Amino acid sequence: MYFAVPDDWSEDDERRVVAEVAALLPPLVQLEFEGRYAAMLSHESKNYALEPYGEGPLILRGVAFRSSRSEPFGEAFLRRAIRCLFRDDVAGVRDAYLATVTALRRRALPTRDVAARVR
Repeated sequence: MYFAVPDDWSEDDERRVVAEVAALLPPLVQLEFEGRYAAMLSHESKNYALEPYGEGPLILRGVAFRSSRSEPFGEAFLRRAIRCLFRDDVAGVRDAYLATVTALRRRALPTRDVAARVR
């Protein structure tokens, strides 16, 4: 379960609300505080990106963002573009796209970045 809180809330405020909601749930349903994130992009059910507070790495969940069959250059592009989206930087998304296309056309990417391992 993800939910948004007012900008001025602290982590303690968030933990308090989770505890209050958890107390209202039936005995076999457990709700725990797993973490807090500065932004979330929900693509579809079970496919989302989370931006942690500070300089932590972007978290991508679901096959729409991460797949064992995806080439590393594609995931690198997605990470860059999503970070731009979190900052409302549409021009940055375009720049990330153009830089990726240019690198592909110039064959500037290492083979491992444009290959996928498939069993």
